[in-house]
Amino acid sequence: MDDIELLRRYSADGSEAAFAAVVLRHVNLVYSVALRHVGNPHQAEEITQAVFVILARKAHSLRKGTLLPGWLHKTAWFVADNFRKTEFRRKNREQEAYMQSLLHEPESDAWAQMAPLLDTALAGLGDKDRNAVVLRFFSGKKLSEVAAAMGTSEEAARKRVDRAVEKLRHFFTRRGVVLSAAVMTTAISAYSVQAAPAGLAVSGTGATASSSTLLFIKTTLDKMMWAKLKTSIAGGLAVFLAVGVTAVVVGKVHSSSLIEDAFRNTDAQSLEKAPAVLVLRSTRYPGPVNEAQSGERLVGRNMLLRGLLCSAYDYPWWDRVVQPADAPQGRYDLLLTLTDNSREMLRQEIQRQFGLVAHRESRMTDVLLLEMDPAKVARLKITGGGSSTASPPGWSSAVRRLAFTNQPVSIVAQTLGHQLGRPVVDRTGVSGNYDLLLQWTAQNDVNSEVQAVQQAVADQLGLRLISSQELAALLVVEKAER
Repeated sequence: MDDIELLRRYSADGSEAAFAAVVLRHVNLVYSVALRHVGNPHQAEEITQAVFVILARKAHSLRKGTLLPGWLHKTAWFVADNFRKTEFRRKNREQEAYMQSLLHEPESDAWAQMAPLLDTALAGLGDKDRNAVVLRFFSGKKLSEVAAAMGTSEEAARKRVDRAVEKLRHFFTRRGVVLSAAVMTTAISAYSVQAAPAGLAVSGTGATASSSTLLFIKTTLDKMMWAKLKTSIAGGLAVFLAVGVTAVVVGKVHSSSLIEDAFRNTDAQSLEKAPAVLVLRSTRYPGPVNEAQSGERLVGRNMLLRGLLCSAYDYPWWDRVVQPADAPQGRYDLLLTLTDNSREMLRQEIQRQFGLVAHRESRMTDVLLLEMDPAKVARLKITGGGSSTASPPGWSSAVRRLAFTNQPVSIVAQTLGHQLGRPVVDRTGVSGNYDLLLQWTAQNDVNSEVQAVQQAVADQLGLRLISSQELAALLVVEKAER
């Protein structure tokens, strides 16, 4: 019997023998995906258990013709990724160190570079591409067998595999792992599937799972529902979930008094009254950027894409966002009041609307160092007290102006970085809060603007703003893999 027939028998009469046969066929594949992702055998066993519990719960809903190896790979990656982001999180360097300890063959150098990224790369492929790669290289099928499983010709299967491999190679190259397609596929075939521990007990009921694993399974199923939901959301639709009254609103947004009140007022009170929604649209409120936050709820109007990305990825440094040269330059309104997975939903909506994703990365970059000038008497004015404020920048057509009351120099550096679009690092070494006023003549290009600010900082604050290069943590934005 094939996989789906066995699962149908399990769903119909609870045949543990049928389910065990499915587990026996695919447990090594699932365990290997989990192990690559978390780098810990014990945690990989828990993830494997969770994946097969999820399979058991979804067995009745899998359509005839579903290629179970591809489905299991996608689910195992999803579960492992969720696992790593929760209480079982492990750092990448620990995973890589573990994978290094397993590798002793000639191709191990290539595999060591690929292993931490492989399953993320596969998860970014479409279902047909992922199925082709998993069947060909994970399951070791001949092209004729891949073609038969996918219901296509052998030539079409070969082209599908080749295209998918090229997408993977491109994914690795963009992350500094430069390998030929031949080396890459050889390494995947040799190392991608390892034997699961002989004593690994897996059942569809979860009888052998710990209470923490069962709780994790529940949260993972919820997240899988969200991930599936996002693919069905079309522009201009409001989707009301069966689990509650939460509305996810994307694309065109029809007027709603509470939603528009939140945008117009941009304050905590209106934000708390707004329904649970995600609204991301071209701005209807031209003018200065205006934002407010209450707990996890966010509202902003006339925002740049940089601001949206910082909100979506919980990234505090607007000036350290590296965008593609052709990134959208528009202005946007954002209302985010969802109660579950709100940042994840915003990331998915940014990917849907703009085709962009982001990740954190440390790299050498141009920065400005804010330093004391020993040749001058510092003009920093110690605060006279009062509330702490950093006024929004005031521009006329010719003059830029920044004012700070009762603020540390670090806030000055951060604000300057936002205005110049370049990280400004506080190296003054001074403590305490200050009242500061800084203004300069507007310039027509970025380099001239930086020079004008450098001169103003020297003349008005007695500080130096020095161009340099340093290793900095950046939010790198790139086109999503198709």
